[in-house]
Amino acid sequence: STMEPPPLSFDSSKSVGESTSSDTPSPSLFPFRTNPQLSAPIRVNCQASTKIRDQQILKAALLVCPDVFPTVKNQEEDITVTPLTGGLSNMLFVVSSSSKQEEGQERKQVLVRVHFDDDENDKKDPSSAAHSALFVDREQELIALCHLSQKGLAPKFYGCFENGRIEEFYPNVQPLSCAEMKLEPYLRSIAKSMGRLHCEDVPMKRQIDGGAECWNKISDWFDIAKKMLQKKKDVCDAILADSNFVDNMLTEWTWVKKELESAPKPSMEPVGIKSTAAEFAREVVFTHMDLQSLNILKNEDSSNTPTDQNTEEAVRVIDFEYAGYNPRAVDIANTFMEFCDMNNLKADYTEYASIHEQNTFLTHYVMTADPSLVESLKNEQNWETFLHSLREEVGKHTLVSHLGWAVWAVVQSMVSPIDFDFVAYAVQRMEGYRYFKERYWKGCANGQST
Repeated sequence: STMEPPPLSFDSSKSVGESTSSDTPSPSLFPFRTNPQLSAPIRVNCQASTKIRDQQILKAALLVCPDVFPTVKNQEEDITVTPLTGGLSNMLFVVSSSSKQEEGQERKQVLVRVHFDDDENDKKDPSSAAHSALFVDREQELIALCHLSQKGLAPKFYGCFENGRIEEFYPNVQPLSCAEMKLEPYLRSIAKSMGRLHCEDVPMKRQIDGGAECWNKISDWFDIAKKMLQKKKDVCDAILADSNFVDNMLTEWTWVKKELESAPKPSMEPVGIKSTAAEFAREVVFTHMDLQSLNILKNEDSSNTPTDQNTEEAVRVIDFEYAGYNPRAVDIANTFMEFCDMNNLKADYTEYASIHEQNTFLTHYVMTADPSLVESLKNEQNWETFLHSLREEVGKHTLVSHLGWAVWAVVQSMVSPIDFDFVAYAVQRMEGYRYFKERYWKGCANGQST
């Protein structure tokens, strides 16, 4: 069960992320602008011809934020629609004013996201729409995006249309590679970005008991996977056709959930430092839950890695679809896993964050998220002990990352329109699960072997 957040209270007279209103659009003239509760009456059909699709996207952009393109005379000549690759739960497009701008005029661009779960296909296959709502709660995602963009922690939110939204497009940026995530200036910047996110009080739905969302959410994903596999008697993939594959995953999930959902067991370590680390790691905070290389952007003109002086601005974080309230250790573990190159079906689990990389990340993370804790631990000369215990806690939570994304991939393999080998990804994740279970849970009599 969940607790409803207070009503949204976003100031539609302000452009998100701006403190002045001298040149911001009037809500009476632009009713959909920065208004998360009102969608422009246009639907984009990505199954239509390119011409019709682009016309719909253009209409959505001009309805939501006409003030962004005030000098447009001939729409088809003056504005272009360009598809982007990389989205696994959205179709992405950039709407740009013509490069033939008058001298001194800046080229205007916005990012348009068209959601798969609201596509026309859902009307033909209601089960697809139902499963998509379990993956991403668009209403809650919007609440998070609006809050974070007002704080300067996410792209500016421009507004919504029936099956998508429009937001700020960052020009001249590119995603980090998984190797770049390990470079110290980027590592520090990612840690600080995550620390700032984890301090935010975002007015999303919360579990009534204050618990983490991931336990119920991943359990729901297992339920939907089992139901869909039972319905699809003609599953052609040999791995999914073997009922033991998902059954074994579920057995492991039941054990992991039991071990990590409850409060950590008391410890007799010096001054209870192990308990302090476990309680800190399992504290439920606002989390990103998908902070991987493709969702971390750097400036394209950064020929060299950032220096100590500009590390604060080294990266920008995007895509908050899976954000919610969860143990901070799950978010950190998920990001450490991305050092292993999880995106290209060639994961190397020996590339998991080294002790030095973990210490660098965790030090800058805790200094951002809870500076008083760092000060007190260092004063008591317990910082190194705390870091060791925190590394172990994060390592244990890698199992949540592996099982969550494995069952996510199983469901996606049956419904996603994206051309990606989701089953191979699920298998890869379970290989990682076994690797890290052996590493961080060695000698544990509970749990099952998969």
